Amino acid sequence: MNHSPARKPVPDNMPQGSNHRRHHVLQRVLVLCSGLFFAMPDARIFAQDVNQEEGSLEEVVVYGIRESIQRAVETKRNADQVKDAVTAEDIGKLPDQNLAEALQRITGVQIGRDFGEGNSIQVRGLPQNRIELNGQTLVGSSADSRGIQFNDLAPDTFRSLEVIKSPMADQTEGALGATINLISRRPFDSAGRVLSGRLAVEHNEDQDTESPNGSLFFSDRWNAGEGEMGVTVALNYSDKDTRRDTSEARWYVNRNLRVSGVPASEQIYVPQQLREQYWAREQERYGINSVFQWHPTDSLEIIVDGNYNRFDIGTVSQVFLARGNQAGPVEDAVLTDDNTLLSGLLLPTQLYIPGWDQRSDRTTWGLSAAFTLEQEKWELSGNFSKSGGENIIDNIFFNLDQGPFSNRNSANPNPRLRYTVNSDIPTSGLAVLRGDTELDLTDRSTYGIQSLRVQHREHDSGNLEARLDFDFHVDFRHITTLEAGIRVAERTAKRDLTGSNNIFRFRGGAPLNLHFDADDSGRTTANELGLSSHPEVPTISPPSNFLDDFGGGVGSISVDASGFYNNPALIQEVFGVDRTDFSNPPTTDIVGFHDITEDTVAAYLKANFEGDWGRFPYRANVGVRYVNTDIVANGKQVGQSGNNPNAELNRTVTPIEGGRDYNDLLPSGNIRMILRDDLYLRLAAARVMSRPNPTSLSPGTRLNVGSDTGSRGNPELEPFRATQYDISLEWYLSETDFVSFALFYKDVESFISSVVVTEVISDPTRGDTLYNITTSENGQGGKVKGVEFGFSKFLDFLPAPFDGFGVSVNYTYADSETPNNHPVTGSVLPLEDLSENSYNLVGFYENDKISARLAWNWRSEFLDQTSGLNNQPLFEEDRGQLDFSASYAITQKVKLNFEAINLNDSYIERYSSLSERLAYVSTSGRRFVLSVSARL
Repeated sequence: MNHSPARKPVPDNMPQGSNHRRHHVLQRVLVLCSGLFFAMPDARIFAQDVNQEEGSLEEVVVYGIRESIQRAVETKRNADQVKDAVTAEDIGKLPDQNLAEALQRITGVQIGRDFGEGNSIQVRGLPQNRIELNGQTLVGSSADSRGIQFNDLAPDTFRSLEVIKSPMADQTEGALGATINLISRRPFDSAGRVLSGRLAVEHNEDQDTESPNGSLFFSDRWNAGEGEMGVTVALNYSDKDTRRDTSEARWYVNRNLRVSGVPASEQIYVPQQLREQYWAREQERYGINSVFQWHPTDSLEIIVDGNYNRFDIGTVSQVFLARGNQAGPVEDAVLTDDNTLLSGLLLPTQLYIPGWDQRSDRTTWGLSAAFTLEQEKWELSGNFSKSGGENIIDNIFFNLDQGPFSNRNSANPNPRLRYTVNSDIPTSGLAVLRGDTELDLTDRSTYGIQSLRVQHREHDSGNLEARLDFDFHVDFRHITTLEAGIRVAERTAKRDLTGSNNIFRFRGGAPLNLHFDADDSGRTTANELGLSSHPEVPTISPPSNFLDDFGGGVGSISVDASGFYNNPALIQEVFGVDRTDFSNPPTTDIVGFHDITEDTVAAYLKANFEGDWGRFPYRANVGVRYVNTDIVANGKQVGQSGNNPNAELNRTVTPIEGGRDYNDLLPSGNIRMILRDDLYLRLAAARVMSRPNPTSLSPGTRLNVGSDTGSRGNPELEPFRATQYDISLEWYLSETDFVSFALFYKDVESFISSVVVTEVISDPTRGDTLYNITTSENGQGGKVKGVEFGFSKFLDFLPAPFDGFGVSVNYTYADSETPNNHPVTGSVLPLEDLSENSYNLVGFYENDKISARLAWNWRSEFLDQTSGLNNQPLFEEDRGQLDFSASYAITQKVKLNFEAINLNDSYIERYSSLSERLAYVSTSGRRFVLSVSARL
């Protein structure tokens, strides 16, 4: 085993936070950074002398963009499978604030965003990816899915990120797209003691707020007489405010609407509801990751890893919503060829002001102990790990309406809407009319509480696993190593949901007094709400600062959702409503409960080969993995009357259990052939599988008594299974420069689809009854095929100082097909979240003092949801984002960094079925980060 000191890892950059409650944050951060600088003893960041018992070892390491690209290229070149990587320096140097945003720079990886930040990934169009931390299962905080929220984790913790696209038999199954391995820093990665830190402040343009965050990393190694030991500790903290503004139109077929000149037999598509929505989020994240590494002897290594991450989020949202059940003729109607109503005067209309406040506390943690015992002819390694996640969510849903003009006041007819979705038409936006005059929405006395409900959710997930691996070194022809191993694991997912009913619902009479102050500041337009660049969106014109003032209804009163749920007396205090008068006390939503246990036992055999095939050197591995999966899923069956899932009347509750077990045999093979010293050919083939999400396996059943319908999950679902093939050609021009070309093909046996089945269910009050149950089943399969291209080049041939320039480019083409068809065009729908074309273009420059990158990421239109709003397919338009980062070396140990995220103010735009039916626009604005990093 090689115990020589590894290169010192490059300090990461830190994802940024903001907190509007702090003032003069930028000045404070600079003062703190200056203090850190002057407090440090004289040390060099670029070179270090390390004294050991054997003598003196001098290690000279050059850090920067060149070093980070060199590490990534080295990882790709030396891999025994199809693999891409991004190193710690990449995370720091690219203008990326979290792990998902760093991973998007890799070919074949596309990401989803939440409040402008990356939080989910798809690899080659598939979201069924396995996430590991140092090779062990990483569990997220949700009991509904198998993935993680990538923004739960700070990138400072990790040394490198690997995207493994072709598996080997010794790797844990569970990935249909790829295995993402997050590798944390370890003590022996550094030649000696390392202390580094980073302080930053971020400005959020839409929120107009600043706030600091920081990270601290410590690593040391020593010889205490019992062999060499080392420890690392990484701390991170982030406190940030974000904002999102959205406009939405829900389209549907109105069979009663009539337009002059259009036959009554033709269907007209109109917006069922139009909404303008403001979202504000406060999020606080902190975490610790620590590693203990020990070499008691030259042949034995012991590693203990521990991590804890906490992400507390408070979100408030306020909506101004106009809903219509249009009938009769439409005045001034403008239609497209597909009978989509672009503009017109509609009636009648109901006005609502829904509010929402959520408090979410997400926690993830993990602990693992591993050993490796290496002898001359064999190696034994083992690992035991336990990890878990928890998410406690409190919601309050709050609905106002404009009393005089709502459907609960029959004495006053509802107002009319004039709207347009075409900026070329003079009538822009949406106007709420009473007669021919726009309503004055600034009169707060006209608003009353329509309904109020609270909700409490608890998610609890866990994973316990142990594995033992044995490698035997042989010298038989081309066989170099024989490997075998076994892994046992138990994964759990439990969800509880309570209090989902209405605490009260307005049934008539005068509106409840909210004691809001009147706002006489006049009216505003949607342009002042952050949507000025999108005039084609159907928008509403609320009063000045209307959404800000309401702040989710609850946020403006400074009482969060958890406070309402845990202390119902607050409802009387805030709203003047007696808790004892509530029509529906909180009860348990039975269908919101599931408790799923998944036991797996896996074993594998694998052979590694090395030699010459003719005149071509090669390395290869062939193996097979066997895995048995046993699932036990518990839930409850509930019968209900009416639309209220918690109605006590005629409700029957019956425990229900389901599950199944299945076996998989997963062969795999990889070969790397060196056609020339700088030209590599790779071939790979494998059988892969990925299990359904826990929420799809839930047996919880909701029966609608009277309509004889119901819904539930399906604990007997088979896993996703696929056969995949890869071929790639890689040309390494230097340690940093390369060109790569790859082809991939995946044949997925089946996807999960929704079906209606007929079942006879015994009801205590009705006897045997025939029900139509909507559930899930394994449907038809599909195919994914594509091309990946990568290129990286430093322009060293240019004269100084231009020889510091370089470029990195990658492009992915992916074509897919599913058994689903477009309801309008009849064409075959692709996989969800898969863009046919995507690329990254990164230009960079680096010299002794300055380092800078300009990064453009673009992806083409993709299918967001097969059954979106009103069961119509929802597509997201193509989108590109421009990010920038730069750093300046003040000294050899202190750097000043600047980052700009979403410089082009890109926004998300979606449409329903056809591009003319604009359904959703969301913008989160630009972010700017200033930081100082230092290293001892």
